[in-house]
Amino acid sequence: MKNYKSILIAIICFSFTLFSCSDILQEKTEQKSDSKTYLMVRAGGVSLNSRSIDPSEEYALANFKNIYLYGTKSGGSKRTLAGGTGGFGSLTDLYNSLILLEDGAGTYNFELKGSVDSVYFYQKLENVTIEANKTNTIEFSLSPAQDSSHLDADFSDDGGLSVTVKFNKTNINKVTATLFNLDKNEEVQTKDFTSFNSVSDSIYSVTYKRVASYSTTASDGRIPTGNYRLTFDFYAYDSNSKLYILVNSIPYVVHVVKGFNSIAEQEIDLNSVYSITYNKNGGSLAAGEVEIKKYSRRSNLKLPVLTKTNCTFLGWYKDSEFKNLVTEVSKTCAENLTLYARFENSAFYVDSTSGKDDDTSYDGTSSAKAFKTLSKAIDAIKIKNEPDNDWIIHLNGTFTGAQTIYDISETEPFPANSLTLVGADFSTEADMTTLDGGFTGDAKGSTLSVAAQPPVILKKLKITGGDATSTDNSAGGGIYAYRGSVEAHDVLITGNSATRGGGVYVGSNATFSIKSGSIANNIAGTGSGVCVDSKWDSTPKSYGTFIMSGSAVVESDNDVYLNRGTRITIGGALSGTRPVAKIFSTVYENGTEILVLGEGAGTTIEDEYEKFDIIQRDIEAQITKEGKLLLNVDLEGVTSQITSMTESGTVEISGYVANGESFIASLYSALLTLKTSRPSTKVTELDMRGVVGLTTLPDEAFWENGTTKSVTNLESIILPDSVTSIGSSAFRGAGLKTIYIPANLTSIKPDAFFDCQYLSTITISEECKNFKVVDNVLYSKDGTKLVMYGDKTSASDFTVPASVTEIGTYAFCQTKITSLSFESDSTLKTIGYNAFYGCSGLTQLEIPDSVTTIELYAFYSCSNLTSVKLPNGTTSLPYCSFGTCSKLESVIIPKTLTEIESGAFTNCNVLKTVYYSGTEADKAKMTISDTVIKGTSVTWTYLHKSAPDTVGDIVFNDGTAMTYISGLTLTEEQKAAAVAVIFYAGNESDILGEKLLGIGLHESEGTLVWAKSGTLGYSTQITSIAIKGSESTNFETEGSAASWTFTSDSDLDGSNNWEEICKIDSTASENAAENYPAFDWVNKYASSYSIDVNSEKNWYMPTMAEHSMLYREKTTVNAVISLAGGKALTGQYWSSNQYNETSAGNGPTSAWNINIDNGRGYWSNSNKGKAGSLKTIAIRQF
Repeated sequence: MKNYKSILIAIICFSFTLFSCSDILQEKTEQKSDSKTYLMVRAGGVSLNSRSIDPSEEYALANFKNIYLYGTKSGGSKRTLAGGTGGFGSLTDLYNSLILLEDGAGTYNFELKGSVDSVYFYQKLENVTIEANKTNTIEFSLSPAQDSSHLDADFSDDGGLSVTVKFNKTNINKVTATLFNLDKNEEVQTKDFTSFNSVSDSIYSVTYKRVASYSTTASDGRIPTGNYRLTFDFYAYDSNSKLYILVNSIPYVVHVVKGFNSIAEQEIDLNSVYSITYNKNGGSLAAGEVEIKKYSRRSNLKLPVLTKTNCTFLGWYKDSEFKNLVTEVSKTCAENLTLYARFENSAFYVDSTSGKDDDTSYDGTSSAKAFKTLSKAIDAIKIKNEPDNDWIIHLNGTFTGAQTIYDISETEPFPANSLTLVGADFSTEADMTTLDGGFTGDAKGSTLSVAAQPPVILKKLKITGGDATSTDNSAGGGIYAYRGSVEAHDVLITGNSATRGGGVYVGSNATFSIKSGSIANNIAGTGSGVCVDSKWDSTPKSYGTFIMSGSAVVESDNDVYLNRGTRITIGGALSGTRPVAKIFSTVYENGTEILVLGEGAGTTIEDEYEKFDIIQRDIEAQITKEGKLLLNVDLEGVTSQITSMTESGTVEISGYVANGESFIASLYSALLTLKTSRPSTKVTELDMRGVVGLTTLPDEAFWENGTTKSVTNLESIILPDSVTSIGSSAFRGAGLKTIYIPANLTSIKPDAFFDCQYLSTITISEECKNFKVVDNVLYSKDGTKLVMYGDKTSASDFTVPASVTEIGTYAFCQTKITSLSFESDSTLKTIGYNAFYGCSGLTQLEIPDSVTTIELYAFYSCSNLTSVKLPNGTTSLPYCSFGTCSKLESVIIPKTLTEIESGAFTNCNVLKTVYYSGTEADKAKMTISDTVIKGTSVTWTYLHKSAPDTVGDIVFNDGTAMTYISGLTLTEEQKAAAVAVIFYAGNESDILGEKLLGIGLHESEGTLVWAKSGTLGYSTQITSIAIKGSESTNFETEGSAASWTFTSDSDLDGSNNWEEICKIDSTASENAAENYPAFDWVNKYASSYSIDVNSEKNWYMPTMAEHSMLYREKTTVNAVISLAGGKALTGQYWSSNQYNETSAGNGPTSAWNINIDNGRGYWSNSNKGKAGSLKTIAIRQF
């Protein structure tokens, strides 16, 4: 039963009642005391309730429009009781109205009409008795009318429908709607849609409709009521066949109801449209066939039949190997298809048992009429003489004797485009169709000889019994391919013998290709399996070609002999058991090409070369990944060359190394022998670039633990790029001057070059993946690890790049660096084990604060190191990290250090002073196990103190201070807490008296005005802050600030100078930001930089006398400011001193300033005086 989708319309009966309201409307009735007759219309409660028209809610009374109610009293005229001009709004309105019958009681005819969806409804009631003085009841049954002008006319039981389908337009080119009357079993209408309505970006729609209110004569007019099937067919256009391909059929059952439109709307999912690609393999469409390139899961699709000259079409396949036959595209298929046409070429059949050669009715055209011998089929092809035809000979049975396929003459080729010999299907060797030479005793010959221009293809055949040991050519027991091309599939070549090529002989003008099958158990003096010959010494030269691919294999009891200049061609990936062939090459030299890649092979030599073996000779050899012959290293010859050297020179080594450890051990032994016998003779370069197979230099490769047997006579070594790792102590104590880092090196043990005291140069392969060399220093490729400093012979300075995060183990071991520094933005984290072991040239060391780890022996035996500053980032000093630094006198230790392990400073016997950035209480928390540093001869100086007392002291916000010494660093926490640096610590006898003055670490961000022009502070001579005239000349001499002199009544202390200004300008404080910006900045200094220390003491602008003290200590001050993260002083700065009026006419408008760079004082700033702009600093007393 078909599963139709249904749109249902219920049979409609509209009942409306005119009834007595005496009960329901009792209240209203009682109010009527006028003795008149009324009607009141009430709905009977009937509704459409049609899911087709409105799927979500019932059809309400309000949907009926243009309501008219007429009444005609017997003998009277027709009156409009309700509606009037334009009609009543709706039945709901009529329901709410009380209608007066002006003609009173009597017999009436009533008419009620209205419309919905353009369809008119009408009913007439006759001879209704109306009683006086009450509300009367009447009942209507509305029915559809033909139209508004023929309300009494029958609607002819007609109705309508409207169905909209929404769909994804992709691949859809046409939609056909077919309306079929199920009751009458006849088609009503077919309509095509080739343009669609757009709903959204990818969704479109079509609507089929027959409208109930339209005339039956219209193409979309109403139709008789009843049951219909409406089918939408969706088509995709196939431009190739110029046909529409059916994608989907969507049927609906529609019940058409009198006077109404059955309406539905639905979005549907369509089947996908798939493509078909035809590989016709040279064929063409047969007459009347159509090539359809699009299909959908709708019905089974018949595939076209092809024709091809001299061929039989065998059908379509899903694969090019013709294993999966496709007879049709079924409606269950859901994919894009590529189909391959298969043809069978013109064929003859040969059966050694049932075939006949002497019966003319046996013409070889079928298995039932097969020839008996292969030669008969060969002759038949020659008689046919169709040189463009691809001939096939089907063989069944065993064919004894020599078989030949030759050209007719040297000038006339065998008449075929190709010739294929195909045996019957088989499951075991015993079932195989066999060509058996059958040669025994004196009878000699090849089982199959080929000398033909067209390619010969062998399939499913066993070739055996050939014996060509005493023939003219003595070659090719199984197959003698003298000229042309022979291709073998599923072929077994076995049990044959010859002088050359027991299984197959490939002549210098021939090609033999085996794609599947095996060559085994054949015998020959040369090439028991295959002999590939060449004429390399003739003109022109010619070379045979042997191709292997797929599951082809020359079994291990046979070999492939390659004459000079010949190779095995890899025609495709090889899947046979290794080795797929054992090769004997007449040319046994390094670089001899053994394997080449055929065109379109789909593989690489590197993927295939290990599947072959080479037959070894005097020196063993390997096949390289390039397919070339590589003889093993002549180790005996190399060691003999080294041990017999009488003069220094180079040794070059090339070849394959099967055992790397044994190879290296032999070289080491030979070098030691040379060292003992001729100590002055050096191997200036050991060039191993030509060595293949060596991947690892083992631990102690050229050194023997516990002895002095190092190869001091080896000055340079070039390692092969195959080496990936260099082991521990590999070259310990060697006389190397130069080393070469190979391309594929991934790891170097840190002590590999320990004690190579003559090393001066590191070179590296340009293709090295894991390391790089910059300025003779070896780094990891990304530059984050410094692996080895390359010069152990020259005294030099070195700066560690900022990118380095780790200095590796032994990196600078025994180098002669004299100074070690670090780029300012250093990211160094780790200094490795023995990193600077024996660096006797280092005298001072400041390790950057980024360092968190210093490993064992990191600076062991740096015998001239006198001072060390440890980084703030480190927390522990391990054993011997600074052991045997015999001249180490002082160490700066950060507060962050929590442990000093035993032996950290062992044998540092002159260590006297430890500068500690923490307090004595902090030290008490530290674990100190080293006996030297906690001994009585070492003094601990605590740089962090409760209050400042010395020039250079760093003052912190909590009032504590830290003594400044060269090399000191601060933690980020300390930098944040630092607020000032002490620049003056005087006694009573000093010019500024007994006090501590400190300068704030910040200067104004820009230049500021001393006093704005027009203010009292600008124009008034303020004697209390003026410099005496007799002192002015001191300031104007460049470089004299350090020796300026002041009288006792000079303005030496600037702490109250702002108050002096405020005395003459009462608005100064209120308007400081606008009128006195430089002083305003100083006054707000503490709040601007959140300084709390000794808040009762104010910051102020220094006098020239205070500036002179600052200038004297500017080197220390600038060092400390920079240390704390501030900006060093440079350029000109305001003082709080005014110029003396008696010294110049513009004295009241000028103020003194100092150039901190040269110590010179100035009283004019570009003739602007106090209104000029200069930088400002703040000082205060501590």
